[in-house]
Amino acid sequence: DLEAQVWVQDQVVEVNVDGSWQAQVELQEGLNKILIRAQDSAGNTSTLTLEIVLDTLPPMIIMTSPIDDTFTNAFPITVSGQVSESDAIVTINGTQVSVSESGEFSSQVELTEGVNAILIHAEDIAGNTAETSLSVTLDTQTPQITIRSPNDGLVTGSPSITIFGTVN
Repeated sequence: DLEAQVWVQDQVVEVNVDGSWQAQVELQEGLNKILIRAQDSAGNTSTLTLEIVLDTLPPMIIMTSPIDDTFTNAFPITVSGQVSESDAIVTINGTQVSVSESGEFSSQVELTEGVNAILIHAEDIAGNTAETSLSVTLDTQTPQITIRSPNDGLVTGSPSITIFGTVN
């Protein structure tokens, strides 16, 4: 109907000869319900509600294990945490991991001897991203004890001795 009128959020919108129209709508963070109403010259009315979510906030990542700057002699290590948006894509060191409905994730990560950087990245469906990183040091080397004095096998008459040594 060439005489139809369109309202978007109670604002009149110009309808083109071919029936097309467009409207600019400012969105608020979160769910936006946009009411669209059309009425033809006979008084017939149609309404439609369009739901659009504006999400400009990155997902939050909360790490539960391990704590940053952990030292361990066991590997692989379990990296686990929770993301605030359960539909986010989470990667650990570039490998995608499963996210539960409650946003929890967990994965085994291989370590190499020494300091290991673990990068956790999350991206929500709106494209907002967040990252956090952990440092985990794998140390499988046993400490070496060296006794400087007394010599092994010392026989003494003293009830107390002082032992000097080093450890590395």
